[in-house]
Amino acid sequence: MTPVEIDSLNRELVDAARQLAEYAGHTTTTPEQDRDADALEQRIDEMQERLEELNQKTETKVKTSHRLTSPGRIGGPNYGRDHEGSVRDGVRVGDPIKDSSFCGIHKLRAGELTDGGFSSLAEFFEVLTSERFDPRIQSLRAASGIISPGSGGVMVPTAFLVDSIHPPTESEIVLPRCSKFSMPVETLHISGVSGLSNSSGAVHGFTPQWSAEHGQLAEDEIETSRITLQRKKLTLYTLASNELVLSSDFERELLPAMNDAVGYERDAAYLTGTGTGQPRGALNCPSTISVAKEVGQPASTVMLKNLSNMLSRLHPALFGESVWVVSPSTLPSLLELSQPIGTAGSPVPVMNGSGGLTIFTRPVLFSSKLPALGQSGDVILAAWSQYAVGMAPGIIIDKSEHVGFRTDQVAWRARYFTDGQAKWASAFQPQNGPTQSWCVKLDARS
Repeated sequence: MTPVEIDSLNRELVDAARQLAEYAGHTTTTPEQDRDADALEQRIDEMQERLEELNQKTETKVKTSHRLTSPGRIGGPNYGRDHEGSVRDGVRVGDPIKDSSFCGIHKLRAGELTDGGFSSLAEFFEVLTSERFDPRIQSLRAASGIISPGSGGVMVPTAFLVDSIHPPTESEIVLPRCSKFSMPVETLHISGVSGLSNSSGAVHGFTPQWSAEHGQLAEDEIETSRITLQRKKLTLYTLASNELVLSSDFERELLPAMNDAVGYERDAAYLTGTGTGQPRGALNCPSTISVAKEVGQPASTVMLKNLSNMLSRLHPALFGESVWVVSPSTLPSLLELSQPIGTAGSPVPVMNGSGGLTIFTRPVLFSSKLPALGQSGDVILAAWSQYAVGMAPGIIIDKSEHVGFRTDQVAWRARYFTDGQAKWASAFQPQNGPTQSWCVKLDARS
C-alpha cells in the first residue's frame, strides 16, 4: 500500500472519529444512534489495526500499545489496550491517578496515557516540523476529535504532557475543584434537575404532602435546567532564533512554559471572565450574589461583618465544600480581624493558621487573578462543584520554520479549547430569608 493510500485510510479514520464525537456531544441519544456509535467504534478499531499492520510492514516506527476507541466520549473514554488489573508505569490500569497534575485534572488512568508512538518529545517536534507524511501525526489528529484533516495542528501526546507539565507559576483555583466535562465538539449541552426557588415549599418542583389513607395524590412536575458550553479558543504565539533552538534544550522547556501560561489564563477566565469570547467567570455569573459594604466602612478595608454576611448568603448545603478565594492584597486586613471573647478572654483571630489558613473553618486560597483590595470581588466564597468547565484533553501545538525564514527564526503556536459557566441560572430563593448562592462576592469598598 502506498503512502497516498495510507493517508486516505487515515482521513477515513478522522471522519469516523468526528462522527463519533458528534454522537458523544448529545446529552440524550436514541437506540439507533447508540447502535450507530457502536458500529463506528468497531470500524475505528478495524482501521487502526489495519494501519498498525501496514506500519509494521513498512518498518514505520509506530508503537502499537495504544489504539483509538471512543474518542472524547463523555463519561469516561478508554483509549488504552491494556487490560484491567495490569500494571504500567507503576500504576495499576483502571486505577485513577489522584493528584492535581494533568492526570488528576483530566481524571486519566494509566492505560489511557499515550506517547503517540514517539520515543520522545523532541522526536514529536521533529516530525511535526518536517511536514512529511507520518501516520502517527494523523492518528493524533483523529484522537483529538477537533482537528480538520487539512490542519497543521496536532494534540500533544498525553504521556509527554504528564512528563512535561509542572505546577503553574500560581496554582490554579478552579480546575481542580469544578465539575469537568469532556468537550470534543463545538457545543456541549448539560441538562439536570433544577429548582432555584422553594419559596412555596417546593423542592425541585416537588411538594410532598401528608395524605390520608386512600387519599388522591397530587401530581408534581420536576423542574429541569440546561446550560450550554460553547468552545472558546485560547492561543499563544512565539518566535525563537534557530541558534537558540539548536544550541540548547529550548523546546524541552517551551511546552511547560506554554502550559503554565495557558493554566494561568484559563484560571483567570474561570474567575473573572466576561463570557464574551472567553468563559463566564464566577464574578460575572448571574447567580453570584454581591454583598454590600457596611454603612460608614472605610475604603479598602475588610470587616468581620463583611465575612459573616457573605457566609450567611452561601447555600447551607454547600458549606462543607466551600472555600474562600481572596486577593493577596487583602491579607493585611484579614490578619488584623479578631473576634472579642467576653471581658476576660483574649480576642480570637478570624483567620486561623492551624493546619492551613481558614476563616470560619473554611480554607483560604490566595489568587492575584482577583481584583485588588477594595474592588468588587477581591474576596469570594464559593463551592466550585457548581461551576461547569468543558475542555479539550490537551494543548494543540503547531510549529513552522517558514514564517520566520528571512530572519532565521522558528514559530510556535499553541491552542487550547475550553468554556466555563455556573450551573445555576440565578441565585436560590429559600422558603424563608434572602437569596442564597453557590458563589458570594464582597462588593466594592472604595
